Amino acid sequence: YIGSVRSGAILKAGKKDDALTLVAKAPGGVFDIELRNKTLWAAVNNQLAYEQAGEEDPFAAVMVFDARTGAPKKEIRVDEADAILGDLEVAKDGTAYASDSGTPRIFRLPPDGDSMEVFSADPTFVNPQGIALDEKSGVLYMADYLAGIFAIDTQTGEAMQLSNDAKAWLGGIDGLYLYEDGLIGIQNGSTPQRIVYLGLNNDKTAITSFITMHRNLEGWNEPTHGAVVGDEFHY
Repeated sequence: YIGSVRSGAILKAGKKDDALTLVAKAPGGVFDIELRNKTLWAAVNNQLAYEQAGEEDPFAAVMVFDARTGAPKKEIRVDEADAILGDLEVAKDGTAYASDSGTPRIFRLPPDGDSMEVFSADPTFVNPQGIALDEKSGVLYMADYLAGIFAIDTQTGEAMQLSNDAKAWLGGIDGLYLYEDGLIGIQNGSTPQRIVYLGLNNDKTAITSFITMHRNLEGWNEPTHGAVVGDEFHY
């Protein structure tokens, strides 16, 4: 599934060919999508690169669609007009988390909830982007585009900035994904742009290694988000 920040379209790519089919259309740009139990969750903003930005009052929302029919099932908007939801994670129990780069914080939407609640708003947050949920450890990892990588306790919302033992630049990361004992980051704010793997120590308090997997490939414009499929990363 592919979401378009420009048109608001959610498209599906077939397994056997390159054909794309339209699944759903959101009333704003689709900044991130998650598939859970035949349900599509989307972080939607009618701002920035959205082709109809400015035609209506700005809003940010979490939307839920039927993945088979594309029918909208739920739309939960953030009250503040300056919110920009950049990334989304959905837990097995249906709890949704969304990063807000407009006013630096993390929102949470409880299962069957009808309003977004501020879950974590640490004063050291600057520009929250990608988030990656580790349900086993009870941690939500967050890539701040300027400040680096944070670990947020999913029970309390308390945030801790991970130590940068790798001595690498950890800013400029957009998409963030949990894989084995580390994190995959799409670092589109670096020169050159790259896909990186961040190794974690045993107690998940520090970045201990920084491995470049792809860098400045021919044909790249701006890699943004992706998905882990088995032992492959698609972006």
